[in-house]
Amino acid sequence: MTSPEPELIAQILPDGAEQRFPSDQPVTIGRDPAAQVVVDQGAVSRRHAVAVVEPGTGWVLMDRSTNGTFLGDQRVGRIVISGPLTVRIGDPHTGVEVRLAPAARLRDGGAGGGQDASAGKARFEAGSPPKLGQLGALKASHLGLGQFSRAIELPTVRIRIGRAPDNDVVVPDLLVSRHHAEVRTSPDGRYQVADLGSHNGTYLNGKRLQGRATVSDGTVIAIGHHTFVLSGGRLEEFIDAGPASFAALDLSVRVGAKYLLKGLSFAADGGDFVTVLGPTGAGKSTLIKALSGYRPADSGSVLYNGRDIYASYQELRNRIGYVPQDDVLHPQLTVRSALRYSARLRFPPDVPAGQRNARVEEVIGELGLGSCADLRLATVSGGQRKRTSIALELLTKPSLLILDEPTSGLDPWYEWTVMELMRKLADGGRTVIAVTHTVESLDLCNRILFLAPGGQTAYFGPPAESLAYFGAQRYKEIFNQLNHAPSGQLAEKFVSSAEDAKYVEAPLAAVRAGTPSPGSSTPAASAASPGWTSQLATLVRRFTAVVAADRRNMALLFLQAPVLGLLMAAILPTDSLAAIRPGESPSAALAHSRGAAQIITALVLGATYLGASNSIREIVKERAILTRERAVGLSPPAYVLSKVFLLGLLTVAQAAVLVVLGLLRQHGPGAGSVLPSGEFELFLVASAAGLAAMALGLLISAFVSNADKALTILPVVLFAQFLLTGGLFSVNAPGIQQLSYLSSAHWGYAAAASTVDLDRLTFDGCNHAPSGGTHIACDGTRAHTVGAWSEDMAVLLLLSGAFLAGAAGAVQRIGQPRRVTSRVTVAGQSARV
Repeated sequence: MTSPEPELIAQILPDGAEQRFPSDQPVTIGRDPAAQVVVDQGAVSRRHAVAVVEPGTGWVLMDRSTNGTFLGDQRVGRIVISGPLTVRIGDPHTGVEVRLAPAARLRDGGAGGGQDASAGKARFEAGSPPKLGQLGALKASHLGLGQFSRAIELPTVRIRIGRAPDNDVVVPDLLVSRHHAEVRTSPDGRYQVADLGSHNGTYLNGKRLQGRATVSDGTVIAIGHHTFVLSGGRLEEFIDAGPASFAALDLSVRVGAKYLLKGLSFAADGGDFVTVLGPTGAGKSTLIKALSGYRPADSGSVLYNGRDIYASYQELRNRIGYVPQDDVLHPQLTVRSALRYSARLRFPPDVPAGQRNARVEEVIGELGLGSCADLRLATVSGGQRKRTSIALELLTKPSLLILDEPTSGLDPWYEWTVMELMRKLADGGRTVIAVTHTVESLDLCNRILFLAPGGQTAYFGPPAESLAYFGAQRYKEIFNQLNHAPSGQLAEKFVSSAEDAKYVEAPLAAVRAGTPSPGSSTPAASAASPGWTSQLATLVRRFTAVVAADRRNMALLFLQAPVLGLLMAAILPTDSLAAIRPGESPSAALAHSRGAAQIITALVLGATYLGASNSIREIVKERAILTRERAVGLSPPAYVLSKVFLLGLLTVAQAAVLVVLGLLRQHGPGAGSVLPSGEFELFLVASAAGLAAMALGLLISAFVSNADKALTILPVVLFAQFLLTGGLFSVNAPGIQQLSYLSSAHWGYAAAASTVDLDRLTFDGCNHAPSGGTHIACDGTRAHTVGAWSEDMAVLLLLSGAFLAGAAGAVQRIGQPRRVTSRVTVAGQSARV
């Protein structure tokens, strides 16, 4: 049986008292009064570092700070406490010294800092950063870019950066393409950065690089989680793979004269778990969307490691995990397959499947999803679905995780398990911010933000102090105050409180000191990925799997065409597409001609219905999924074309069934306008009409906000198509005729009329057909000629393309940050971004 780990002894040098901590709980070092080891110094983060016991390893110290934890002159990310160990907090030379040692081993080593440093260096993990003396001209403002890794001398020609071993600078990050970017030296001695068609992009000062650009000293080049700063002929590399500081500064969101958020500020460090609570209408979801960059605030700033999220949204989006309230995974897929498809979309296509799948298995293990990994999401519990949504975000190893109502709809047990999970994620070094309505597990977080109606701060601070601050015995009493206090009263009380000064203003003092007057800025939308073709292949495979998994719906889709075709065969007149027999009576000829018009009208409208009904819900029902995937770079053309590929095949197959069954009793037509087989030509017409209607359905689906609206619009669209077809009703009136040109059914009917030579069947004398004395306005688009039929089909294709382009344009705006009118930025950052 394994013996328990000894207690950890901690002492602030030179003369602090020794403190002992049991091995069954983490030991936090930081500025937070709630920390186990409190180090009250400006360079120290609130939760600066944490010591935990790892099975099989023992006590391990992990850095969670912005300014670093140092052993000698080296910054450490993780170090095993195998013996007495002395580290400096916040600065390698002037930081406060903290001595740590397992209690049973304290006597085994000396007390001097030199001895501690020597003991510790032997246990550093591979990849520890080099000495800070290599930083050279590193500016203090660059510390927010992550941990310094190395300085790379630039050659006279070029260096190539990427994930593959044959690069000059190898970046082992799954977000990075094999050959990602190059830095080249131009003949005049200046430097150029070129993107090599990477999947996730190369970013210069927060903006995605298109092609190549000339750069100068101070330019920040971001590739995945790695950032390079050009400085005096060198690239200084920083890795953003650890804790991240986070700050909201004076956020306000207003609709007309009403504030949804008003002047809200707070800060969080790596390892913090912040919960946001408040009554309905207090602006909780508005705040979460503003913090994630999905819906930026009208004024104010959101800072990630001191960098403005709104200005650098494209670059930082993969470092910020955002879990919306709605599930963002297809319920028809298994947990494992859903995560694998997401990994294929987020990682470059040149990442081997084995590496992608290994990362998926890592997050499955981290979130405890192994037991349900092969179950469909529709069959797992609500807590497991929420864990899967979180797992999706963890694929890219974000340092900041933002969640909107992650415990919504869960029973008390699953609420607690999800809250405990978020606590563990924070203990792993991430900053976690979550909206919640549960109060039973608030002791798991280390900061609470209570919002009063109007989006104002009623309290921000440790949970343990919140009840006393409100003078309440239970959290329900706090909600009673939030609901019934006069507008603005609680916000005014907090602004003048000691809690505001201690937990809000003090952490934000350094940030505010560098904040200029408000300026104007626009958050950048995501650029389309050059690898959209690989996304298309993945999306087609995923959509096929989703459709195939829902067997009942698939059966209904395939049954529609046979039912409609059999009804046409049973109800419509027979032999109406055959040529008029010599000597046929006028009344019989008239019935014959009416039957022909009815048949091709039914055929075209049937295909139109099938195409539109196949697609009109396909985008809107995935809106939550699409919103999140667009925010991390999903290509709109790839998404729309993935729908077209499978739905198009389905529509064409339905058109074939409809034509075969619908024409069973017609014994015609004969030759078409272009092809020897009129029936095959009618199949092409029905397919084109169905595809155009399918494209129109996708356009409508991309614009509406829910599936109910789409289904409400469908019968209106179909009835309009019926009236504008021009087969059973005249559309020659001014205005109506021009409107009918926008109807795909109108052109489908014209092409079908051309195929069956409807003018000859109706005996109306139009387009060189024999005349029966009827005088009507002739329509040249229905002529039984190659030119007329080709023109009709070309217009159908043009309409389809226009509808699909409109759908892609609508998808382009989904999940992208809206424009803001004014914002506050941090000094020095706006110039770079």
